[in-house]
Amino acid sequence: MAEKYRFEYSVSALLIFIHCLVVGCAAQSPWTCDISKGKWVADSKLPLYTGSSCPYIRTSQNCLKQGRPDMSFQKYRWQPRTCSVKRLSPRGLAELFRGKLVLVFGDSLSKNFAASLQCVLHAADPTVKAYRLAQKKTAEWGVEFPAYGVRLVSVFSNWLNNATALPDRNGIEQHRIDLDGLDQRIKDLLPIADVVIFQATAWWMPPINRWYVGGKEVQMKATAAYERGLTTLRDYVAGSRSGFKGRAVVMGVSPPHYNVPVAGVKKGSCKVNAMLSSAQTTTVRSGDNSSSELRAIQQRVLAGSALAYVDVKPMSDWRPDAHIQNWSVKGGAPDTKKNDCLHWCEGGVTDAWAEMLFNTLQ
Repeated sequence: MAEKYRFEYSVSALLIFIHCLVVGCAAQSPWTCDISKGKWVADSKLPLYTGSSCPYIRTSQNCLKQGRPDMSFQKYRWQPRTCSVKRLSPRGLAELFRGKLVLVFGDSLSKNFAASLQCVLHAADPTVKAYRLAQKKTAEWGVEFPAYGVRLVSVFSNWLNNATALPDRNGIEQHRIDLDGLDQRIKDLLPIADVVIFQATAWWMPPINRWYVGGKEVQMKATAAYERGLTTLRDYVAGSRSGFKGRAVVMGVSPPHYNVPVAGVKKGSCKVNAMLSSAQTTTVRSGDNSSSELRAIQQRVLAGSALAYVDVKPMSDWRPDAHIQNWSVKGGAPDTKKNDCLHWCEGGVTDAWAEMLFNTLQ
């Protein structure tokens, strides 16, 4: 029986190999790990950098510098239940990206994540300098780490698809989103990139978007529009027209925490100093239909594709404590009128995302 099994397995492997030679196979990461199930583990060695040592943290995300008294939100790493994780280190990330042009496309949360990558790289090579990337009609500024030849550029693109501002309607800004077209900067820069990272979901759900396909406005739900737009991105990046030969990654949904099931915390606030319990996390997930729907679309559209998928939503669901909360800029004191439960304090959850990305790209 064992001999028969080995024979059948060998034949199957040979057939798969021949199939890939003839029609091609999607490039998959060798690190196959379900990171959606796991736990946060205390780690006294974290963070890998500080708000005073890294120059790339926006003031509004430099929570400790803004007066946040606790740093416990920085002291945890994510441990998937069923697989081992190679620990992220500044030198390890710099070596992974050695000689490469790394592009991060997306909304303000992608900027949040790009700052984490920049800070980890800066810890490996502080002799950083500004870097100007110019290709066709696109010009963007980023940073270069000369000791490793790493160039990292973050490109702000709320939808990733082609977007055009429209006149306000009743005082509300609107945008035309062409679901069958991409942001031209993505098209311009893909041929010269080695690694591209996409993260953009926050702007898809608000009612400020008008959807277009084939140059004509269409009526559809925001989730259906997102699926169409993500499919356009997937097909273009993986197709021969893009001229892209590197590694592409889609970072998963970053969940907001404006309704935290913790006693004494008002709706619209996430001012807690500890991560949620398992039961509280389940409650958060059941009440956040939008993020869950977007995640389901990502899983469906990206399954088996050439774009790797880093599913960060489940691990982030636990962590309202790591949001900016009200530790943003207001004369050096907490902003009592604003609670940011969407973006993250640097040196915390976004670094855990970076560790999952680091393993995915091995």
